[in-house]
Amino acid sequence: MQEYEISASGAMGEAAGPGSLLNFAAKSGTDAFHWSALANYQNDSMRSDNVPDALSTPGGKDENGFFAPPAGIGDSNAIVSMYDANGDLGGPLVRGKARFYVSFRDNNYYTTVAGLPGVEIQSRLSNATAKVNYSLNARNTLIGFYTWRYKLDSDRGISAAVPHESARNQVGLMHLGKVEWTSMLSDRLFLDLQVGVHKASNEYTSPLNKSRDTTGLPVGRNDLVTGQSSGTANNLAYNPDIRPQFTGSLSWSPGGKLWGSHFVKVGFQIHKFNSSGESWVVEDVYYYDRNGVPAEVSIYNTPGTSTNTNQNIGIYAQDAWNVGKRVTLNIGARYDNYKLVGRYTTPFWGISAATTYRLMSGYNWVRTLSVKFPVAGSVTIPASEVSLNRAPKVSIVDVRLDKSLNIGSGKMMFVVDLSNLLNAGTVTNFRTGSGSRFKEIIALLPGRSVRVGVEVRF
Repeated sequence: MQEYEISASGAMGEAAGPGSLLNFAAKSGTDAFHWSALANYQNDSMRSDNVPDALSTPGGKDENGFFAPPAGIGDSNAIVSMYDANGDLGGPLVRGKARFYVSFRDNNYYTTVAGLPGVEIQSRLSNATAKVNYSLNARNTLIGFYTWRYKLDSDRGISAAVPHESARNQVGLMHLGKVEWTSMLSDRLFLDLQVGVHKASNEYTSPLNKSRDTTGLPVGRNDLVTGQSSGTANNLAYNPDIRPQFTGSLSWSPGGKLWGSHFVKVGFQIHKFNSSGESWVVEDVYYYDRNGVPAEVSIYNTPGTSTNTNQNIGIYAQDAWNVGKRVTLNIGARYDNYKLVGRYTTPFWGISAATTYRLMSGYNWVRTLSVKFPVAGSVTIPASEVSLNRAPKVSIVDVRLDKSLNIGSGKMMFVVDLSNLLNAGTVTNFRTGSGSRFKEIIALLPGRSVRVGVEVRF
């Protein structure tokens, strides 16, 4: 990062929600070549043992009542070997016109696990970044940015109670890219438009075969009394997602003294987040014991699949108003229109459930008066400011359940639609004219309803 800003609270309108906000700018190249490199290394001979004597033996107890697991502690999450290699390079592509910057990092660890002597696990994080700045002219610049990340956790969740065979091998990939146009429209107006996409995936497989194929893997089980696991985990999964987005902002710094200095910004944010998932369980069964005696069993119908979509359009306006040397007022307003869509195929009977959530902000309305004039006749005029009143927000949850059956070379699908699941009775339209019918309801959100259907395809 070249520079960053952290807002712990009091975020402006450009923030889509409450909480902390991190804003940063990636490094850029210059008209001179610059590079840097950093490397760290450690191996088993470069560390010491810090396990107390009382806990170095199986079942050993110290003066505070802590005791070692049955296999002993051994080395306590110690680094067996590691390296951390970093480098970057920046410079001109065309002097005075185009510049580039690239960087990479490869961080690789092998560590031991407390309570599992002789077991080593690997954690690796690799990153690569590239950025190009191209000056169209003195006021306009194009920026291209791309970053890639690879994450490996060979035995996620491993511990004395979760052995190697019951852990999960996690492999994560991430791609992030954007194209940006910045323009100085005038000495006081700055335009910024960006289009980008974020694509990521996480795959959780058994560390025994590191594959989605569960053939030959041991069935998983967990002891409800001791918490000890064995066999294969019951939450193997593959979860990809993608989020394209388009944002823009216009910043204005007015001249003169308008009761202090101002920095005004208006903008929009459009994104669509799509995620899906697939999960599976070895032989579609997972056992639970009590002190080694079978007690419960969970039966699945995998693979289970799910899809989710989150669409949002947000617009905002804000002003950093510096009233004086010691006082700054951050003023902002934001409007968001969310639409959430989700779909999940249950592991029981293969029934799929899709959910849609819509939130529509209420519209502004004003009470009106009908006034008669000698020549013009009746004229409708507002009785107050439009911004004083707002209709109720409309929140709708719809659900669809469907089940498919194969019939020879064809397919039959049974469908049940539940509209307005929460049975919200929101007023969506009403009379605003003054008189005895003021606020008379014209339309109400339709109540909860059920619709059934069948579809046949050959």
